[in-house]
Amino acid sequence: MPILPLISLAIQFAPALLGILAGDTAGSAAGKIISTVKEVLGTADPAEAQAKLAADPSLGEALSARLNAQVETLRIEMADVANARAMGLGLVEAKHWTGNMPAIVVLIIIAVHTAMNAAIFLIPGEIPDRMFQLLTAAYGTSSTAFGIAIAYYLGSSRSSVTKDAQIGQALNAAVANGNVVPLRRAA
Repeated sequence: MPILPLISLAIQFAPALLGILAGDTAGSAAGKIISTVKEVLGTADPAEAQAKLAADPSLGEALSARLNAQVETLRIEMADVANARAMGLGLVEAKHWTGNMPAIVVLIIIAVHTAMNAAIFLIPGEIPDRMFQLLTAAYGTSSTAFGIAIAYYLGSSRSSVTKDAQIGQALNAAVANGNVVPLRRAA
């Protein structure tokens, strides 16, 4: 399903969407916008959507109203995220102990996950049947929390992708200038 035509159609009815789609939350915003367009017009096909809008001008008005409401909702969500980031940064800069809470929570999660791994793999003997389900659920939860904790610090984000692209460009430039010799695989 082509989404770009639906996005350009939405921008015609709510030009303020362009600023939101150019920001860090473009992916999630685009999904919400497309859902709104599909909901109002009853189709995901861009040609059919255009035909419906041409046939019924009231659909254009309804779409414009819904998209403008969506713009306000997205702006509020983005302001909330920015406020949370600023608060966290302020706590770290003020050297308040709660500024370190993400790191403390991650260290606790890593310690619990490590302890569970040690218990499962190093303690000899069979696990009683009545404890097996509880331990399985606890281990699954621990593994999920561990993955989330690692993603919090090492996960990909838009800025991370941009940073990786910049590093790639710098490396390519260094190779082109002869400052770095690229590794070659053995044949």
